[in-house]
Amino acid sequence: MFIRIYNILIRILYPLVIKRYINKRKQNGKEDLKRFNERMGRPQLKRPDGKLIWLHGASVGESLSMLPLINRLLDLYPEAHVMVTTGTITSAELMGKRLPERAFHQYIPIDNPVFTTRFIRHWRPDLVLWFESDLWPAMLSGISRKNIPLILVNGRISNKSFKRWQQFDYISKELLGCFTFCLGQSEEDAYRARSGRFDVSGQLEIRRSPAADRRCKTRRNRRPNRQPPALERQFNPPRRRSQNR
Repeated sequence: MFIRIYNILIRILYPLVIKRYINKRKQNGKEDLKRFNERMGRPQLKRPDGKLIWLHGASVGESLSMLPLINRLLDLYPEAHVMVTTGTITSAELMGKRLPERAFHQYIPIDNPVFTTRFIRHWRPDLVLWFESDLWPAMLSGISRKNIPLILVNGRISNKSFKRWQQFDYISKELLGCFTFCLGQSEEDAYRARSGRFDVSGQLEIRRSPAADRRCKTRRNRRPNRQPPALERQFNPPRRRSQNR
């Protein structure tokens, strides 16, 4: 119910209020004028052939934490491409320099259902990995309606966010309900989210010391290595049994 009301209000308020705020951002140099069409869900690039994995992060920190995973995904799936979305000019410039071949950057659209629907229809991602807790109702609900696997990675809920979520419990549950699977940074994050889709992954890091690597290996040896079912089903379809016996 909340998402439906939100989408209606955004459609009404965008030309009256939100558009003025966006124009101020343009004047203050906080929007990329050359690529602003992307913010309205009108990409200039064509969708690449084959499977497309979409990773979204809010800003520079999330973008950097994605890089090891992007390289790993491209190694695992040589036929796939990776699209990275962020919302800031600095992160866009950084990704333009750091992304490997078969990976590219786009700006996340403004969270207006008109723009998000246009964006999803154009890119048709096969899998979406959503980093941190930057949750946009119009975009998340649009992905969910298309039955696209949507995984929350590094889900982190701060003390401040937790108190806010407790006040609006029904809203947080509806937003988390858009996700196919959620990976929290800690057991506390999983408890705070109170979602049956939550598991604990630990925070992704760009570089780790040898001691940290040994600790990670120890943790992996203590429990089975589980892959999110949405990722496994999407890229590893079940093998057919041979008819020759």
